[in-house]
Amino acid sequence: MKKRDMLWYLPLLLIVFYIIMYNTATPKNVLLLVFSYIAAINDFRYKTVSMKLIIVMLGGWVLLSCYNIVFTEASITTIFLNGFIGLILGGIFLLPIYFFNKKGVGEGDIIFLATVGLYIGGSLILAAIMFSLIIALITVIILLIAKRKTRKDSIPFIPFVFIGTLAVLLL
Repeated sequence: MKKRDMLWYLPLLLIVFYIIMYNTATPKNVLLLVFSYIAAINDFRYKTVSMKLIIVMLGGWVLLSCYNIVFTEASITTIFLNGFIGLILGGIFLLPIYFFNKKGVGEGDIIFLATVGLYIGGSLILAAIMFSLIIALITVIILLIAKRKTRKDSIPFIPFVFIGTLAVLLL
């Protein structure tokens, strides 16, 4: 890995350090932010979402959920029901855009958003989606006004999902 490539991961370390220092998140949320940041960098640089990363994210969720069931007082029903509702809401939200405009959103974006919903649950995924869409809209308007992008250009969505998720978890 080149030195300049390693600089992409410096903000990730700062975010994790902040969360740990101020004790604002569970290990599941820290893991989600780490995976989301890696996915955001990958989407920003290569305009693709790694299915291997999503599989690792799903495995991490299963392991941490099992840990919560065994070692904490969390109930199986609460963990899986909340995760399942988040998964459904996260996955369904972008489906109309995908079906009506194939270039508007990719399959990887839908699967990634569903996985984020699995981690943060039904109540927080809607807020994360709204933050993500608002930040993306503001960014697109600025890029269009500055003529850095045209209406036909694609813009990676996962970085906005990362920012929206981070905002929801820190607020």
